[in-house]
Amino acid sequence: DGVAPSIGLAQNAIKDIMSEQTPIPVTVEKIISEVGRTYSVSPEDIRSTKQTANVSLPRQVAMYIVHEVTGLTMVKIGAEFGGRNHATVVYGISKVEKLIDTDTHLHELIDDIVKNVKN
Repeated sequence: DGVAPSIGLAQNAIKDIMSEQTPIPVTVEKIISEVGRTYSVSPEDIRSTKQTANVSLPRQVAMYIVHEVTGLTMVKIGAEFGGRNHATVVYGISKVEKLIDTDTHLHELIDDIVKNVKN
């Protein structure tokens, strides 16, 4: 176009590219909602202190996905899940990691949830 390259021109080009390709940040709320929808459990139950199996596994899956996708610390993840402590979060995440190794259905389910929350 006959325009000489400049720092400003380059910055504008980069800004345009970044705004088109920068993904919407995934929130903990979105992850909890998607896990709840997948398992037919309310987000409130996932955050609650209920320890029934129908709530515990979805909660642990949600913690695992939050950890993998957001990079929040274990302490912050615990705070998002009803004030659970660091050790509880570590246990939940490691339990899901072990299950994924042997349960291909769970692995695929988690992959689907991650895809859904990123879109």
